[in-house]
Amino acid sequence: MNSHRPNGSPHAHLLHVSLNAAAVKTVKVQSLTICHGGNDFLNGGSDAEVARNLRAMVAAVQASGADAVLLGVPRPGLLLRAPPLYAEVAKEFRLPCDVRLVPRVLSSAPLKSDMIHPNEAGYLQIAQRVAKLIRSSAR
Repeated sequence: MNSHRPNGSPHAHLLHVSLNAAAVKTVKVQSLTICHGGNDFLNGGSDAEVARNLRAMVAAVQASGADAVLLGVPRPGLLLRAPPLYAEVAKEFRLPCDVRLVPRVLSSAPLKSDMIHPNEAGYLQIAQRVAKLIRSSAR
């Protein structure tokens, strides 16, 4: 596991986990937010590859007994939109999902630390929305 504090902020602590079945079994969590695909798209990965990776991640999370929340990640470009594969995977696994959040944050200069990463304010918006998704899915 590798922790990262964007802009040195103690308030924007992100935990990056190389997600596989062993990691999910080792780190006991109740809920995991999956926000995957950005690097794959930057490296020319296809929608099918990203969807396959998402399905494997969701299956590992669910097999561990944890809940998953899915966030759609946009392909690089002028109009940032998450591909339909995120909504499809979410529907297939009956997951709470937001396909607009990350593209909206990455479309706003005051919410970004560089061209592809949110800053502290951006991560805060993401965290607040994920909290709402979790609360609304628990009802």
